[in-house]
Amino acid sequence: MTAKLFLALYVGLIIVMIVLFITNFPVAWIFFGFLFVAVFGGMMLLDRPYIIAAGFLLASLSVLGVGLFAQQSWQVNTWPTAPGVITGSQFCTKSVNHGLVYWGPCIEYRYRVNGQTFEANSKDTGEFAQSWWSRIPDNYQEDREVKVYYDPNNPGISRLTADISPRDWITIIVGAVMAALSAFTLFWVLLNRRGTPQTLAPVNLPDGRTVRPPRQARPRRGAHTPTTPDIADQLEKLAELHQKQAITDEEYTLAKKKLLG
Repeated sequence: MTAKLFLALYVGLIIVMIVLFITNFPVAWIFFGFLFVAVFGGMMLLDRPYIIAAGFLLASLSVLGVGLFAQQSWQVNTWPTAPGVITGSQFCTKSVNHGLVYWGPCIEYRYRVNGQTFEANSKDTGEFAQSWWSRIPDNYQEDREVKVYYDPNNPGISRLTADISPRDWITIIVGAVMAALSAFTLFWVLLNRRGTPQTLAPVNLPDGRTVRPPRQARPRRGAHTPTTPDIADQLEKLAELHQKQAITDEEYTLAKKKLLG
């Protein structure tokens, strides 16, 4: 089960990374960078899978947080509005450090707030990213009047729509899915880690012989697994060995002291 969960995490990471490279290029680098950590870290931390699962959860929550809070879509509905006019509309792209970060409609507009004129471009806000328009809608054609939402604390920040962009929705969804899968994997790993019975160390006797405390039987699938060894049960089994004269009085005493710490 644990192996299947981690396989799902790695496959899911690759899939959502590709999706984000198409829809939200800058955020995709979070998963892209973590992919190397997860691969090489997974090889070095095979005995500590909970650390890798926690890393998956942290990366997923980071992507989810970007989708929820990096954009202003959640606040735009509360912003005041001002009349504006479209000054230009065309399809364009935007690159940063030779990397394509935006492609889609670029709507240029002008609006006035408290007697001051501001100019903006939807390319900078990215609100129409991946809208898949085949043509610019009539309401965003040049010289059309529009309603502009602006930040009351900084009127120079504005948006043409209060809707959450498809890019942000995709970022939120993939971040939430990966975070849920990562959290379940981490919970499963920690649960099974606590349920793994510990092996008691053998007792070395003065005559050179070694007495190994009876091993606990491996629990059947679906059976309850104790979180700690049952010392009383181990002592009882040692007593049985002593009564059957399988071990001497001295051996029994030393083994009992060893079990009691």
